[in-house]
Amino acid sequence: IIFSNQAVVTQRNGKLCLIIRIGDLRDDNFILGTQISAKLLRRRISQEGEIYQEMKSLNVTPDTTDESCIFFVWPLDIVHVIDEDSPFYEMSAADVAKERFELLVVMEGTNETSNMTFQARTSYLPQEILWGHRFEQMLLYRRDHNKFQVNFSAF
Repeated sequence: IIFSNQAVVTQRNGKLCLIIRIGDLRDDNFILGTQISAKLLRRRISQEGEIYQEMKSLNVTPDTTDESCIFFVWPLDIVHVIDEDSPFYEMSAADVAKERFELLVVMEGTNETSNMTFQARTSYLPQEILWGHRFEQMLLYRRDHNKFQVNFSAF
């Protein structure tokens, strides 16, 4: 399992979205009981002056709570819509660049072939979130082979 080196913030279907790309380099592409979660971690100071770690969950699609498995035919975009419920809602591109936080993304599941559970995770710092960018198209149609191919070098 690989994650994109950066996350992007872009418009998708008229909504501002934070997008992370996940890919599976294995030939066996079924992952059972998949759970994908994203959390924003940052240091906060209470009104009383106490320093604590705040952890906020981000709503992401696909919503894996209702899925029995994810089939990775090609890379999957994990999308967080930046709406009123998002911790990014009040932030501009400049705010994100100067904020101090870490965005943690975790994927857990069971390999269908071996029946072994696994966890893959990554994190993004503010400088790894590219505002106003899009991911490069990775799916290519190979006429000479009469099939689609994923260009993982564009990850």
